Amino acid sequence: MEATDLYIKVKRHIAQAIFNGTYNEGERLPSERALSEELGVSRVTVRKALAELGQEQLLQREVGRGTQIAFHNLGHKDSLDSICLVAPAKTPFFSSFIEALQTILDKQDILLIYVQKSKYKSLEDCLFKLYKRELYNTVIWPDDEPLDEDKLKRLRAIGMNMTFFDTDIQEKYADRVLMDNQKAITDLLKAAGKTRRPALYLGWDNYQVYSVKCREDIYRQEQAGQVAVRTVSWKQRMNPDEELRGIVSKLPATADVFCGSGEIGLALGRVLGEEKGRDVRIYSIDEFPQSQAYNITTVAQDYGQSATAVLASLTAQCSGEGTWQAKSIKVPGQLISR
Repeated sequence: MEATDLYIKVKRHIAQAIFNGTYNEGERLPSERALSEELGVSRVTVRKALAELGQEQLLQREVGRGTQIAFHNLGHKDSLDSICLVAPAKTPFFSSFIEALQTILDKQDILLIYVQKSKYKSLEDCLFKLYKRELYNTVIWPDDEPLDEDKLKRLRAIGMNMTFFDTDIQEKYADRVLMDNQKAITDLLKAAGKTRRPALYLGWDNYQVYSVKCREDIYRQEQAGQVAVRTVSWKQRMNPDEELRGIVSKLPATADVFCGSGEIGLALGRVLGEEKGRDVRIYSIDEFPQSQAYNITTVAQDYGQSATAVLASLTAQCSGEGTWQAKSIKVPGQLISR
């Protein structure tokens, strides 16, 4: 093994120990001699690795106190020649977003690498695997994956640049690019007008997904005092038609139905197509090619603007200026009335 590989081995060993929680913020590292003996490398190699980690602000040396772990939230200075998109790929919107992101990155000659998260490993483990391969720039679509804030903090400390898509639950260690759900719900309610038709909101029952809970909460706030909400099983996401038939059977002949998901809106359109004698108008977030066939008024996500915001976010994190602060970037959708 060459000397260059040896000092990288030391760096990865320390990063792994930080990610796993073996080393915590403010703790002292073992001595150069101890690390040298543990890893089977020379003290010169250890010293080089520690010096580089110091330059990356992960380590801090103090006279009389040794070398300490120093977490920071500054981002990793990088050339941004590649971006990894990490997602479970369960959502039908994935292809639309990746196409928009690919278009934006192609113009900047940036390589897009898609990584599907393994169902056997956590999202954070997947990100650390990329870190070990010196892939530091990531955009993450968590869908309904749980997130470990402590591990995200540790990933950030060792130099992972992260931008989340379609979530607002991590406020410190990553930017978030998401749809302006408040505006989307408000636009749909305005499109329906004040016809006093009986109204129902349909959403998924999985509140682990940020947009599911957010959209339902906004609808409840906007319709205070006159709220009717039903949830559809997330487990039946690929085929909710049968469950919706039961809901449709209890609808009045004339009604407005607001759907927090385009998938629910399309399934409702299919089910209503089997019915006769009903005047049900569907209003839905997310536009599909089939939405027009079912006469659904929608708010379409602007994936092009979202992709542009993702690139701007990671560019700022790569600058190395030390001025980055996490933020939410809300992208307005487009109302398509029918």
